[in-house]
Amino acid sequence: MQVRRAEWLAFLRALLRIGALGALAGLVADFGLPLEDRWRSAIRAGQLALVALFALKTVLGLAWAPDRRRFLRERWLEVLLLALIVLDIALGLALERRGPLAGAWFFGVQLYLVARLLLSLAHVQEWFSRRALRPALWLLASFTGLSLAGAGLLLLPRSRAEGVEPWTFTDAFFTATSAVCVTGLSVRDVGSELSFRGQALLLALIQVGGLGIVAIACAAGFLERGRLSLRESRLLGEAVGFRSPGHLRRFLGFAIGFTLVVEAVGAGLLWLAVEGRDLGGHDRAWWSVFHAVSAFCNAGFALSSASLAPFARDEAVLAVIGSLIVLGGLGFAVHMDLLALRPLSLTTLRWARWRLSESIHWPWRHAVFQGDSPPRLALSSRLVLVTTAVLLLCGTLAFLAGERGGVLGAEGVAEQWVQSAFASISARTAGFQTNDLTQLAGPTLLATMLLMVVGASPLSTGGGVKTSTLAVAFLTLRSMTRDRDQVEAFGRSIPRQVVNACMAITVLYAVAVVIVTAALLATQRGLAFQGAIFESVSALSTVGLSLNVTPQLDDTGRWIVAAAMIAGRIGPLACLWSFVSRGRALRYRYPDENVVVS
Repeated sequence: MQVRRAEWLAFLRALLRIGALGALAGLVADFGLPLEDRWRSAIRAGQLALVALFALKTVLGLAWAPDRRRFLRERWLEVLLLALIVLDIALGLALERRGPLAGAWFFGVQLYLVARLLLSLAHVQEWFSRRALRPALWLLASFTGLSLAGAGLLLLPRSRAEGVEPWTFTDAFFTATSAVCVTGLSVRDVGSELSFRGQALLLALIQVGGLGIVAIACAAGFLERGRLSLRESRLLGEAVGFRSPGHLRRFLGFAIGFTLVVEAVGAGLLWLAVEGRDLGGHDRAWWSVFHAVSAFCNAGFALSSASLAPFARDEAVLAVIGSLIVLGGLGFAVHMDLLALRPLSLTTLRWARWRLSESIHWPWRHAVFQGDSPPRLALSSRLVLVTTAVLLLCGTLAFLAGERGGVLGAEGVAEQWVQSAFASISARTAGFQTNDLTQLAGPTLLATMLLMVVGASPLSTGGGVKTSTLAVAFLTLRSMTRDRDQVEAFGRSIPRQVVNACMAITVLYAVAVVIVTAALLATQRGLAFQGAIFESVSALSTVGLSLNVTPQLDDTGRWIVAAAMIAGRIGPLACLWSFVSRGRALRYRYPDENVVVS
């Protein structure tokens, strides 16, 4: 009997795999093709049949399970989704012909199918994790595959606004890659040429790209199976740079939860800030949500061809978007570290009690309140925060000094400081513009490029060589000038392998800039060196600023920049490790011999 039941369940699973492919095709057709009503009804009937098949398989699996509690514990997400969709269908059928929302219940069915397809990513990722595929190469394949899928969906007729000419595949792939890599470079005006469906698709690509496709796949695997294998933990650690497998589950939950909460708060604040403003015909709530997600993910996409230039004098809008950019660029590890410093935590109370006991007589002493170390931030968090503050201040002063008599000459003192600070923030990773970059002075452009090179922080939504890399490079230089063997910061020594990795990232980034700039100069006639190197740095750092070069690129130039965006999103060191074999650690050491270097 058990064998027969297992065979039936296996047969149902095979039918579901086949049906899932059909459901995916139906979702794509219903999303982007102008179908007749009879075809749309047929597709939706098939989707309902697939949901019924899901329900049958789940009910039989529960009924035939040897341990039903274990089944519910392991399949709780699947059972919960199924219960919600059954409730949605029941309410929808009961209220089918009542009110203006009649028929809206079917969107719940489609959302359920999308959720099931997303959970299937866990099986794909688990299959890849069992293969001898390097995590960096899997990351490269993930971003490339997601860009191709996004390009295909952007090419669908209903993704474009009415009256807009069809996009070429190069334009669609470039836009999708820019969204997945949270860059913001665009050869099309997404605010006017994309329909609401197309803009929602673009925003979904930005959100997935900001969090990382591998992180989402591993999160889906954890939700469905309740655990991550050692190979999956290593895969995720390589993908997002988080090296402690024991903390991956906590990190995943925090990253996704923190992202959704901050984006929701930011959208609410933007909704209040743009009341009564001209949003170019876009809905106020949608405009707020789109720019909140784009800002937190450091994507730089805006629903206006002029970016945020219409809001250059709106301090409230710039403050909210600038804050979202900074929060997204600091990195999830820093946020976890900061939130761990609870002022009323037991660790803080122990330290405060110890400090008081050392200065005054304390009648009640207990071992639980003894502790001579205050709660402290990790070294990486302190380096990120200090470097971010220094870059923000220096960038603001540089932009203010360079453009006080230029593009900011007609602004008041307060507006000059606000726009300078926003330009300093946006130049690091986001790419929002409040001024025409082609009108900036040479020193200001140089400062902007240097900020773009640094970029955001590790485990963030931004790119660049990272703030911690700059900090370690500066500390290494200081250590060399003081003739010290160890690189030190805040009373701690930085391991030599970390210093070596930072040096390698910096050198590889410089090599990548040279290669991309040379490729653009060789293939784009009439392109000036300044525009080529600015475009290269912007693409590799996933910033999105441009000296009006992006729209002028031909297909070859767009593919070069798209490849640079993918390489910049993954990281130069990960790209190198994807294709170059890592040798074994040496168990011997050669004799030293001096080399003349100066």
